[in-house]
Amino acid sequence: MIVKGVKISELELRNELTGKENIPFQDSFSNGKLNLEGVIDYFQKVTD
Repeated sequence: MIVKGVKISELELRNELTGKENIPFQDSFSNGKLNLEGVIDYFQKVTD
């Protein structure tokens, strides 16, 4: 759910992950986002 102009603390609390969440990050001077499915795939490849 994308809600612009609302603080994260104002959103409804969820207790479960769907795997479709986006995770914001900063790498040096650039910002980006990863989806949770990509992170899971990465760890599966690294741990095999």
